Amino acid sequence: LAGLALERFRQSLVDIPIGRERNLWTLTAFAAASNYHFRVEDYRSARQYIDEALSYSPEDPYLTHRRFVLGRY
Repeated sequence: LAGLALERFRQSLVDIPIGRERNLWTLTAFAAASNYHFRVEDYRSARQYIDEALSYSPEDPYLTHRRFVLGRY
């Protein structure tokens, strides 16, 4: 079900204006997905979710740091 919810979120991103609110939603959704995959030791997927989040919010400091950390796995 989480995959379906994330897909709906991706589709709704076009309706959220670029700005702080969109960045917060992007951070929340993709960081949660990444964290889940990290916990189950699926590091490739964890990195992919952060990379996707960075495509929407490339300057986000948490996401850039998280990508650096995940690059070690």
